[in-house]
Amino acid sequence: MWKLYEQVKAWKEQPHPTPPPEEEGPQLQQQVSAYRQRIQVLDLTMQRQRKDLEELGEPRSLFKLEGADFG
Repeated sequence: MWKLYEQVKAWKEQPHPTPPPEEEGPQLQQQVSAYRQRIQVLDLTMQRQRKDLEELGEPRSLFKLEGADFG
């Protein structure tokens, strides 16, 4: 128990990161919203590609050599 107390006390004495200044707040919010939009676009693109692949059927495997003519 004493060891845990010493660990907590040492942690409290360490310097901790401070929040960003207020001027960086709006810029950070803009970056976060831009990243969220980018993620949504990539997610929609991936869904469209998955749908297109399902419409095409089973993709042809490069490793299946049935009926291949190497002559």
